[in-house]
This record gives sequence, structure tokens and C-alpha cells, in this order.
Amino acid sequence: MEVHIWRGGCDIEALEEIARPYNLKLLFDTAHAFGCSYQGQIRGNFGNAEVFSFNATKFCNSFEGGAIVTNDLELAHKIRLMKNFGFRN
Repeated sequence: MEVHIWRGGCDIEALEEIARPYNLKLLFDTAHAFGCSYQGQIRGNFGNAEVFSFNATKFCNSFEGGAIVTNDLELAHKIRLMKNFGFRN
């Protein structure tokens, strides 16, 4: 898991090069880069998932909570199950 700090963020390509041969998953903590972009793409579209904390000390806050975003439909389904302790209905 890498942390994007403000506008600078992580070197995504370098991390992908490291992860690819080992089939590692990439997760990014994007709480401090909310609304920032990387090479023309908004943060939240990289790696297998990106997480946002909405704690009161974060740039975008709701006093508590957070979000996980992913472009992977299978992972999104698993995450939805986990947030409800595995209950489907």
C-alpha cells in the first residue's frame, strides 16, 4: 500500500513495474490527494483499489468513515460483502 501525499503522489508506473512480476496487488491511500490527478486521470483510478479516509483531520471529511474505490467488479463485490460482515441481504 502506497500513500499519495497531496499533489505529488506516488510513482505509479514504478510501483506497477515492481508488482507485475510478482502478481502483487496495488492499493493506494488517497485521503490526502482527494481531487488531485495524475497524468490527466483523477486519483481513485489506479491500482487494484484506492482508499479515502473521511476522518476529521483529512482534506475531505465527514468526521468519520471512508470509501474504497475500484475499477475491478469482482473486488467491488467482495468489498460490498465485507462491509456488511458477509451478509448478502
